Amino acid sequence: MKLIITLGLYVLAALICAPSLATVPSSSWSDFAGGPLNTRRTTASGADGPVEVLWELSTPGMSLQYQAVLSSTGEIVFTGYDNDRNGALYAVDSGGNLKWQIQAPDRALSRWPAITSDGQVIVTSQHPNLTIYSVDSYDLHTGELLWRTPTISRAGRIGPAVDDNDNIYVPIEGNWFVSLDSVGNERWGVPGGGGTNNPIISPDGTIYTTVQNVTAFNSDGDVLWTSPRVNTGTSNLTLHESGTILVSSSKSSFRDGDLYAIGPTGEILWDRSDLAGGVSIGPTGTMYAHGAGRLHAVDVETGVDVWSRVVGTMSPQTQNEGVTVAAEGRLYLADQDGVVSAWSPDGDFLWSYDLVPLSDDVINPGAPVIGENGVLYVTGGRTERIFALAIIPEPTTFTLAAFALLGLVGCPRRVRRRMR
Repeated sequence: MKLIITLGLYVLAALICAPSLATVPSSSWSDFAGGPLNTRRTTASGADGPVEVLWELSTPGMSLQYQAVLSSTGEIVFTGYDNDRNGALYAVDSGGNLKWQIQAPDRALSRWPAITSDGQVIVTSQHPNLTIYSVDSYDLHTGELLWRTPTISRAGRIGPAVDDNDNIYVPIEGNWFVSLDSVGNERWGVPGGGGTNNPIISPDGTIYTTVQNVTAFNSDGDVLWTSPRVNTGTSNLTLHESGTILVSSSKSSFRDGDLYAIGPTGEILWDRSDLAGGVSIGPTGTMYAHGAGRLHAVDVETGVDVWSRVVGTMSPQTQNEGVTVAAEGRLYLADQDGVVSAWSPDGDFLWSYDLVPLSDDVINPGAPVIGENGVLYVTGGRTERIFALAIIPEPTTFTLAAFALLGLVGCPRRVRRRMR
């Protein structure tokens, strides 16, 4: 009888100690900037209260400085780089278990992969010593190489974009723009649009790219219009629901930059010189951008601040990734020191979590992405770890009493895993 009671207490304690996360809608974050419109907004809800580490996974020797992407079935996919810029590609399930990894010692991979609806992970790659460039497809579930299509020059380092029909769009250095079908066959290739960041793919099939101008293409690759020159260099593009195209950049310091609002036919509506990096769009249409340590909420029609707050310095790539916006409008970002913070749509501070509280070093994490049950996945930069952050309920009095009977102390709060 005592054995049955003891076993029952162990089972009960395990059930109660397991993180109890309320089920909320999940969504995929299929490529850089969260999807074809590059709004950096998800349909998932994010954590509204203080978070803790649900699990963390170590990637020895590999820095994880670029935001992960998510599949519709819950996989987290991300890239890593060693000090020699050799690449690796990882797929992890939502419990923090490694599904597969691709070591690419002879290839530099795009910073961000893209995931198609039929379960392909698409990256661009290049041989560091030879002029061999390609777009590569791997199976989401096994990591098997499905196909590899050569390209005439180096593809944009940001990575490919994918439309709702799983067509793939790749900016190529040398001012060339290529579209492939879902099995790697070239649909078309046209001059123009060979920038380094993802294009916009609008619901009507119009594709927007930028180098020194914004260019609009139809789905067959024909040019519709080209905007006047904008002083943006390496550019981010975001499509607002009004049809306004927001193009932003960072200067060499990644602390100041230029942001332009472009009308639906290519005219410049307004510009600002104090904002840079990725532009995010909230559910009410407010846009968010970073500049000189401050987060700005901006009215898209006028370009005037609604509010601004000091949020700390963001690393170059995290500023490029921008602020992640949850379905209800909460804002999530990570600064260069590894502090993840949450803000209300009105600019109220909600909470923060320091990934490396015992270190003063700059770690350059990626921007958070939001998965199932509001879990935040954060690539930890130079920590060589990826973190899952969530609200973890405190154990109840009944649970603590059960542990007391067993002579145990508390619940495990963190699961650590290390790749072999």
